[in-house]
Amino acid sequence: MSNRHAPVVADIALFAAPFIYLRHGETTSNRDEIIAGSLDVELTDQGRAQAAEAGRRLATLGLSTGPVVTSSRRRARDTAMIVAGALGHIVTDLIVLPDLDERNWGALEGRPRRERRPDALPADL
Repeated sequence: MSNRHAPVVADIALFAAPFIYLRHGETTSNRDEIIAGSLDVELTDQGRAQAAEAGRRLATLGLSTGPVVTSSRRRARDTAMIVAGALGHIVTDLIVLPDLDERNWGALEGRPRRERRPDALPADL
């Protein structure tokens, strides 16, 4: 099988410069153990605190300012804004890339996490 049509890292704009990948803080669905890949759930107070702590830790790395890129989910945007604020960024150039959104879990969306089988996708996907 040929990979000649597969993109190489140089073809992906996100990889054109060094970046730090950071997952969002705890959400209401994380806390409640609910599957929420495509649901637009909010951060908990703990999630906001996690984002602020991540920002404080990242600040020790001496990061330069630059664009902040996030998925379209509120949890990711809010985390990005909190982290950017902790880094002293005034974010006027938040870049939202829906391609970074978490996957849709079909019929499992909104269901208890224990219903998800690690070896199978829901029948409607």
